[in-house]
Amino acid sequence: MRVSLDTESIADYKVFNLKDPFRVVVDVRGGRGRALKIPKRKVAPQIIADIKPLVVQAKKEGESEAETVRPEITREKIITPRMRKTVPEVAKARKSPAGENLTLAQQLGLGVRRIVIDPGHGGKDPGAVGFGLKEKDIVLKVAQKIRKILEEKNGYEVLLTRDDDVSLSLEERTAIANTKEADLFLSIHVNAHPEEAIRGVETFYLNLATHTEAMRVAALENATSTHNMSEMQDILSELMQNEKINESSQLAEFIQLKMIDGLKKQQFPVKDLGVKQAPFYVLIGAEMPAILAEISFITNPEEAKLMKTDKYLQTLAEQIVAGVFSYAENQRTAALNMRR
Repeated sequence: MRVSLDTESIADYKVFNLKDPFRVVVDVRGGRGRALKIPKRKVAPQIIADIKPLVVQAKKEGESEAETVRPEITREKIITPRMRKTVPEVAKARKSPAGENLTLAQQLGLGVRRIVIDPGHGGKDPGAVGFGLKEKDIVLKVAQKIRKILEEKNGYEVLLTRDDDVSLSLEERTAIANTKEADLFLSIHVNAHPEEAIRGVETFYLNLATHTEAMRVAALENATSTHNMSEMQDILSELMQNEKINESSQLAEFIQLKMIDGLKKQQFPVKDLGVKQAPFYVLIGAEMPAILAEISFITNPEEAKLMKTDKYLQTLAEQIVAGVFSYAENQRTAALNMRR
């Protein structure tokens, strides 16, 4: 079957398929008044030899930096000469005369107005399960609490990718954020591990994983992806050309810091697993700063018990909001602070 699409202008486009029911989605971006221009699709780069050792030599849980010998991961090591022509140099953080970094968003003075919150899983996909709990139910409660606080106390416009128990593909979640032109994208999840003793809170942003545990979590959350091996080059190309990695890493830092501080102040036993990077597919297509928060382990008996209480979930929601507010305030005042 051949489908012809006539438009006044095309700035960019993306084609992907979804299941239940199966359909092909053509996401077209453009605007009136511009000449018709169909862009050439980006040619996937060649994966260089550095990537294989990175996977083999990734740091293991509990292993010190001295015990782990691995090459430093930088965008320059992964971006090929062909890709380098398409990666905007302005996307990299610039240093001030004082040596402080300013992200592109800070340089442009960009603010935060609309936020999309993504409660992971849903519908026929329960996510992680343990001790009578389902991940899809917990994250929906937390997402709804986050929305309420952001709207009532901070005046943000907040949208959820799902507001009830329905199935959404990873592609649909990101497409919602892009279509609604969100300024931030927050994906909320609950972690799981074969060992019950493993517990803690961690926050991820998009990049190649350098830690074996981050790889495990990425594989767990990407399990519902419908993509195939033939798409690896395109996925890698899109990941490496994401100029919002700097902003996403800052957002992740603020949210992780606030979650840990807030839980400690409420006397909740908490383990800080830190901020990590991993190639979560739900974050790859996001056109705004995006993070994925793993708020606790459903397979840990103590944390599972806590997640059955409203106080614990409310505290998590309040602290995620505090992290968002701190990030937004930092974006607004970063340039002003450098003048002092």
